Amino acid sequence: MNDRAHAPAREEGRLLQAILSLAAFAAYAALLFVPAAAYYDESFFGLILSALKGSFIGNGVSRASLYVLVAAYAVMLVCTAASLFCKKKGALAFNYAKGLCMLAAFSFFTGALLYNYGLTLADVFYAPDTFFAFNATALALAVSLVYLVALSFTAFGWYGLVKLIALLLAAAFLLLGLLPFTEERTLYGMFGFPSFGESGLAAALSAAMTAYAWGTLANFALAALSLALPRRNLLDALRADLLFVIALLAAALYAALEGFAALAAHPGILVGAGLSLGQLVYANIFAFRGRQKKAAPDKEGEEDVPPPDEAPAAPGEPIGELLEAGRAELLEAERAAENARTQPAEPFRPRPDRAEPLRAEPHTAAVSPLPPLPEGGETDNFLDELTSEEKAEFERLFVERSFRTDGLPAYVPGGDNRAFFRAVFAYLGAFREEISDGLLEKLDEYCEIRL
Repeated sequence: MNDRAHAPAREEGRLLQAILSLAAFAAYAALLFVPAAAYYDESFFGLILSALKGSFIGNGVSRASLYVLVAAYAVMLVCTAASLFCKKKGALAFNYAKGLCMLAAFSFFTGALLYNYGLTLADVFYAPDTFFAFNATALALAVSLVYLVALSFTAFGWYGLVKLIALLLAAAFLLLGLLPFTEERTLYGMFGFPSFGESGLAAALSAAMTAYAWGTLANFALAALSLALPRRNLLDALRADLLFVIALLAAALYAALEGFAALAAHPGILVGAGLSLGQLVYANIFAFRGRQKKAAPDKEGEEDVPPPDEAPAAPGEPIGELLEAGRAELLEAERAAENARTQPAEPFRPRPDRAEPLRAEPHTAAVSPLPPLPEGGETDNFLDELTSEEKAEFERLFVERSFRTDGLPAYVPGGDNRAFFRAVFAYLGAFREEISDGLLEKLDEYCEIRL
């Protein structure tokens, strides 16, 4: 097979990244001019221009948020241009960087707006007629999140849905500002250590409620960041566990101070605690599920029969020994070929216990020697990149052949395996459920860079 079997899929993925990059660039560029930003009567471009001219009316934090937007748009422009000249993974990395940078910049602008002018989240995102406020601030944040979710689906496939649900669970905490937490306050009225009395218990409750309010924002920010992280990372589990502890502590302290009857009268605390428990269960299930799949034990009396012409190596034979044996076999083949040039001799017959044995060319007087594998050649480099666990897994899958498929060349440790690497992704469906994510990523990177 002269071309990689998965090359069309790679080209399609690269084209998709270019389309997403240009679409996001167009959306961010349009939001510079229309509509007006929340609370202001000017567009982002008008606000930035007034800040650069020195005519912007606002404090230092608001002015700094506009300078941050200028820097973010510059980064966005560079990342867009770079993503158009990269392979799929490079383009994906630049697109993720662009999306996260713009989300952070618009979030900082929104935070400065809320802090400096005493606004609430409803003032930015809620409109009586349309529910969602179609101002430039709300739209820019929405575009950033939708863009990151789309990138997550292109990077992780169906697992992007798992990450999307995690983001929606984190976003649900932002709605707690609509529910009462105390007689006169919602959760987002507790950012500045509200007073519940003079006792030590009241001070502890004030600190817990403040941590709860800030924790919901940090939880959402980390959920958005997780869209760009590996599919199973501990960040999701840690943020969910920590927010659950804070929510449970706040509920317990409020019940101890005001009584359980008061706790039942304020649904915000109970709904928040229940939501944090649901997020904890969901995040931990997907953070630790299937991190390393093990091979199922063979049933008694059953044997895996390899496909014709694909005899497996001896089970349990270490990768290191196979490499040495493979090198020795290549040297032996070269010596036999050299002897065939000078005197008649029988064609070289390698040992029958090797996968993909070397054969003499039929109907020729002399055998053309195979080029010896150089020290540190690409096959050796691939195996050297694997951990001991990954080597054992690779041996089970591709040397012992724990799955059945026709047409995939057998892997010969120490041999010329270019045909194997070119064809392996054409048979991904046959072993996808058995291979770990770490080994699959290294195999994918090797095929993309070395072939």
